[in-house]
Amino acid sequence: MKLIFDFNYKTELNISDEEIFAFMEEMFNKPGASEFLTPREVIRDFLNILNIIRQNPAVDKKQLFGDIEISDERPDDLVLLDSIEEI
Repeated sequence: MKLIFDFNYKTELNISDEEIFAFMEEMFNKPGASEFLTPREVIRDFLNILNIIRQNPAVDKKQLFGDIEISDERPDDLVLLDSIEEI
């Protein structure tokens, strides 16, 4: 994903494989991750972080990773389905 980002923006961001691993570890250790985290959310958040790094190369990456919040992004109708009791 980083290679595609770099190619698209004609840049080479300074983010190591270890930092990418730290991002993934941070995502999966967040409260609610096991219930609400989706591949779409991980990709979106990673691309957002790459954009921030591209615009602010000296930014503290660990702080960026720590600031990410996991939330329930399911549509309201799916939440309603969860509350239906089986007969």
